[in-house]
Amino acid sequence: LRKGYRREIFIAIVCCLSYLLGLTMFTEDGMYVYQLFDYYAASGVCLLWVAFFESIVAAWIFGADNIYDVIEDMIGYRPGPWMKWSWKVVTPFLCVACFIFSLVKYTPLTYNKTYTYPDWAIGLGWCLALSSMICIPMVVVIRIVQSKGSFIERIKSVAAPREVNRWAKETAGETLLCANGID
Repeated sequence: LRKGYRREIFIAIVCCLSYLLGLTMFTEDGMYVYQLFDYYAASGVCLLWVAFFESIVAAWIFGADNIYDVIEDMIGYRPGPWMKWSWKVVTPFLCVACFIFSLVKYTPLTYNKTYTYPDWAIGLGWCLALSSMICIPMVVVIRIVQSKGSFIERIKSVAAPREVNRWAKETAGETLLCANGID
């Protein structure tokens, strides 16, 4: 993807496909397509899935103590100890509980409480939802498989923070501008 103009061509293709897909939402029956995307791709199930993994990564991999340090740098004092409990236990539990509740209480999509979407449209909707949801565990599994060592060592290496990337090293010495644009 880095040779020649491959990246630009790929981006142009993605933009054209997104434009054509979005154009279907402006047709006479576009509301059906829009509601399908809204109900499945941007629904609470997808967002709860992502929020669960974000809370696990923030509290357990980055570390709740590191979050405390960052917040202390920003506001000048450490938050109460209940925040750590919330980051590590309460938030992941609530995300999983709401996710399971959403799946249990799932009802197929309808339009104006009169039109029930056909099975192929509901299947397409779940494919939309899974296309964003499957990425997180898939990348974790791929990284674990590509790592070296025993299974526990692989998990530890995947969960450990990585080295600072080249861009961060190059810009570390630069000074940032103030909000008004004056050094």
